[in-house]
Amino acid sequence: MFLRDMILVNFQVISLVGAQKATLHPDDILLLANFILSSESFRTSESFSPICLPRYNPMAFLYAYVHFFDENTYLTLLTPRSDAFFDLKDSR
Repeated sequence: MFLRDMILVNFQVISLVGAQKATLHPDDILLLANFILSSESFRTSESFSPICLPRYNPMAFLYAYVHFFDENTYLTLLTPRSDAFFDLKDSR
């Protein structure tokens, strides 16, 4: 269902779980964290957004489900499926 599951505090990865073949380059993790932390709307509600992670695959989008636990701690679930919002929401 999901490709990668990450818990982050600001820009620091606290937990990283997922398929071994689906490794994320540190540049992609930094890009993802910048994308999430640059928008206040991610902090106010659960979000689901397409994002291109160029080191993972520059020709495709992944979809990021984002849920903030508090002001600085957030869960990110990555999936290749554009219709997975409710599945990811239920799995968190």
